[in-house]
Amino acid sequence: VIYCGSVVRWDVLTQTYREAPSLALGLACLFSVIWAFGMLFYGVCIKVAGVGLGTSLSMSVIIVMGVVWPAIINGLPGGTASVLVIVGVVAGGVGVVVMG
Repeated sequence: VIYCGSVVRWDVLTQTYREAPSLALGLACLFSVIWAFGMLFYGVCIKVAGVGLGTSLSMSVIIVMGVVWPAIINGLPGGTASVLVIVGVVAGGVGVVVMG
């Protein structure tokens, strides 16, 4: 018999969930829901804007959010560095949309 992936017994799986911190399980569920909404909106974007433009728009949002969220959580660096980060994010997002 060939298995694609691992097989976990039910008792081992339930024990793992019992021992896991509730915060970790809650965050996993929250991020799964966020991922599902992202995939839903990606499909709508592809349907409305087409494959080329839809992918470019989606990638620009992913790039911008990938830079913005850590800056929101950890704070922007002080001085001109924060201005350069913001200008770089805007330029990168516009570049992906225009070139896409």
